[in-house]
Amino acid sequence: MSASSFYNEVIMPKLKKIYEVLDIRKKKAPKSPVGKIEPSIISESGTFSQRIGIEEVEKEIQVRSMDRDLKNSLWNITVANFFPSVSNPYVIPVQEDKEFFSFIKKLWLEFFKSPSDYILYGYVGNAINELRGAYMNLKWNEVYDFIEFIIKNYDSMTSKSKSDFISSCNKILELESSYYRIINNKIVPKYYG
Repeated sequence: MSASSFYNEVIMPKLKKIYEVLDIRKKKAPKSPVGKIEPSIISESGTFSQRIGIEEVEKEIQVRSMDRDLKNSLWNITVANFFPSVSNPYVIPVQEDKEFFSFIKKLWLEFFKSPSDYILYGYVGNAINELRGAYMNLKWNEVYDFIEFIIKNYDSMTSKSKSDFISSCNKILELESSYYRIINNKIVPKYYG
């Protein structure tokens, strides 16, 4: 048996089965001859995974759900707006940074309704870890409640601009295909009057 007939009769049928199992051939991956790159692949935008059809180019609109990217991005905006940037947060007491203390106290006691003894009297790093853990356990709708709570109580928690925080949140909501936007300090469906 020649090498080409072995390839066609033995290898190719096995590869076809593997492709079917992995569903690779059914994805929207552009076909190109071996050794040649289609110009459409080069000019398309998106990530590598999107261009070869493994991931969708556009996300499905998130109406009654929230994916990890959206949840993490909203967390990151919160961190950027409220958390102190210190080199070693595990040696600085929470109460030393007045704005951070005000922020964490309000969230911990009034939003999460959690005991105050650990988070309010420990170190910044521990407080951040506890808050992150509590946040990451929130359901999709509770994350929106969390953001609304911050907006409602913003002025009592920080001197930074509330409009900048809202603008950053809205950019993330749009980028991550959320069905919601912040309008008049409330999270509402984006097409709401």
